[in-house]
Amino acid sequence: PRIDNDKFVVAFRWRLGLPVLPAGLRCAHHATSGDAEACDAALDIHGDHAATCPVGPFISARHAALNAVPSSAWKEAGYAVLLEQVLPEFGLRERTRRDGTVAADVARIDVEFMCHPCAPDRLLDGTIRHSGAQHVVAAAALRQGAAAGEGVRDKAKRYTPIAGKSVYACAVET
Repeated sequence: PRIDNDKFVVAFRWRLGLPVLPAGLRCAHHATSGDAEACDAALDIHGDHAATCPVGPFISARHAALNAVPSSAWKEAGYAVLLEQVLPEFGLRERTRRDGTVAADVARIDVEFMCHPCAPDRLLDGTIRHSGAQHVVAAAALRQGAAAGEGVRDKAKRYTPIAGKSVYACAVET
């Protein structure tokens, strides 16, 4: 695939940890799911917020790509594959929105592998973590995979085994 020179320079600088944005900019990402409000968080000069913004398109695109890999492999292995399955047995989770209101989220598992003729059904939930995120950067500087490990632990807390079902976490770092 071809990449324009200016995009290559930004990607190269970002990967090297060099500044890619001027100071003082705000995030202009908008949610795609009905929330017309912009993120408006302060952008860091290294571009990490832009790549990990929970409102922007990059998280969703990476997440979909992450789930596509095992889905394709397990289809070839003979499983029926269902994406974004709501599983009530894992319960509701409260989440505070950016405007301060509280919402109840149902457990939505990324991939359900089922109906294999001789293998058990499986549930997989993917997460993408950024090693430069403020809450994990110190551990990530000392230990490779620290951010992904945190993602696996978070999934284990969210989806404790219940009714004979357990969720496998699939975590990657950017």
